[in-house]
Amino acid sequence: MVCIHIMISRPEWSDRRTLEARTRGAALWRKDPIVMGALQITSLPDGRDRELADLWDVCGLVVSYNPPLDDIAFARASADAEILVGLVGDRIVASVLVGHDGHRGWLYYVAVAPDVQGSGYGAAIVAAAEEWLRERGVRKVQLMVRPTNERVLSFYEHLGFERSPVTVMQRWLD
Repeated sequence: MVCIHIMISRPEWSDRRTLEARTRGAALWRKDPIVMGALQITSLPDGRDRELADLWDVCGLVVSYNPPLDDIAFARASADAEILVGLVGDRIVASVLVGHDGHRGWLYYVAVAPDVQGSGYGAAIVAAAEEWLRERGVRKVQLMVRPTNERVLSFYEHLGFERSPVTVMQRWLD
């Protein structure tokens, strides 16, 4: 079994924790740090919004009707959301916008820089988001993937996600 060792840190956590993310997406939190790998996961640092939006763009996650800087600002203002980023050195290489509605957790903007895809960073950032939800008592996590995006669907299925027989409906409030 391949393991990726990463450090999870958030300013409001009194202690630093280490996450061992297995390729199947399972996570085990430890109180004492273990050997650190290259990836550090933390809340999006101030002043890095444009860099994150650029990562989302290069990963094909940006659409014209959802300006990424607006989504970042909205998430930063919410008590029920967090933007987690994976850093290698000082470079943002992975991200997830995680939030909840009090019942379900949602993952948005799961991204890994194209040059490091396949490194396990995607599984690690998803595991960190799941732990963020668990800490808030959320028991279910969901996400949306376009049905034509088989590569991404396969990634999530590898992490234990299942396809759900629902239809998402929407209406713009503008």
